[in-house]
Amino acid sequence: MGDITKDFSFSEFGCKCGHCEFGDGTQIDVDLVKKLQKIRNELGKQMAVSSGIRCDYWNRHEVGRKFSQHLPKMGARAADISISNQSDKVLIAGRALALGLSVGVYDSFLHLDNRFSQVIF
Repeated sequence: MGDITKDFSFSEFGCKCGHCEFGDGTQIDVDLVKKLQKIRNELGKQMAVSSGIRCDYWNRHEVGRKFSQHLPKMGARAADISISNQSDKVLIAGRALALGLSVGVYDSFLHLDNRFSQVIF
């Protein structure tokens, strides 16, 4: 499998453990990726995916929550976007909320997921 949208490919969302069946990223929630593409188109901002799908092992490694939206059993509906520029972070978070995504704000990244719209600190 190749591209999901103009700027995102399945492989960007694959599990980073290097050993599981989720490494190809094909289980990622496509609606999430379409919303990420919409944000990128509207704001003209690069969006580097630092974490997409996580197997149980990798979720523990990343100190993820037990019912993380990154997990396939929870729908693989989450992506962490590396971003350190605070003004870009605010723009992307605002647009994500407007599109119905949940937003987690962290020092060097935003957690965006497709469960429902809320802000997580």
